[in-house]
Amino acid sequence: MLANVFHYGQALFEGFKGFHTKQGDVCLFADRLSWARMNHGCRRFRIPEVPVQVWDRAVHDVVKDNIAYVPSYGTNGALYVRPFIFGSGPRLGLGPSPEYTFVVFVNPVGSYYKNEGGAMQALDGLVNDSYDRAAPLGCGDCKAAGNYAADLESMYVSKRKGYPISLYLDAVERRYVEEFNTSNFVAITKDGKYITPDAPRSVLDSNTNKVLLQLASDMSIPVEPTSQSLGWKGRSQSSELARWSISFDRMQPSKIARGTWQLLQAFRIQLDLEFVRFKWSLQFVLAAKGRKRPP
Repeated sequence: MLANVFHYGQALFEGFKGFHTKQGDVCLFADRLSWARMNHGCRRFRIPEVPVQVWDRAVHDVVKDNIAYVPSYGTNGALYVRPFIFGSGPRLGLGPSPEYTFVVFVNPVGSYYKNEGGAMQALDGLVNDSYDRAAPLGCGDCKAAGNYAADLESMYVSKRKGYPISLYLDAVERRYVEEFNTSNFVAITKDGKYITPDAPRSVLDSNTNKVLLQLASDMSIPVEPTSQSLGWKGRSQSSELARWSISFDRMQPSKIARGTWQLLQAFRIQLDLEFVRFKWSLQFVLAAKGRKRPP
């Protein structure tokens, strides 16, 4: 009843997957990055760090004990691994817990989002300007349980409007892209640059993004961590179509032909202001076309 986690939220978790390879081995995705990120959160939340030997033993043992539940190669399935740590000791006054519990469990899973024919489908997202994910100097870079509790209302609102994900803007100026509620934001520009927002303390330190950044470097793809401003052209119901090209911290508009609309089908993001609708392509072209929300 008095466990610290119930009253003061001392709780961190991680998540990564184990996959069957074509050769029959089981490989874990960047589990040491998860260990490092958890310990970063432990320092922020005044929780004792998890020794790497304890982490390795717990993770490897639970995966080995459940090896039969790792989905076969080629099924798009994986064994999800969830380590977490929380303040389990009794504490009535505000302060760190006198005792902590570290747990690792696994669960076989399919794709996080619905896919067809084994291929991931593009998702519609909502820029929900009524909520912030994290404060600029807060704990948004930690995988803290409370960060996800704070997202539940925003996620509920987005899903009720038909959008499976939300895109958060910065909490200060409310115009810079930070991240989605389930992942970091990443884009490839038309000229082949890897774009991702700078990683301030309000954005989760994504392991997937770290791996992608390394792969981009290995493939000689230019990487530009930058601040990306989300702009829109007016709030009228005109039929004008504008293209916005990213340029560090500003969006530059230029008119394009109406027919180009068909090129922007890969990703649609709705800005919840006067029903202005956006579409994002994989080349990071942002288009806005003023129109009423369809019935």
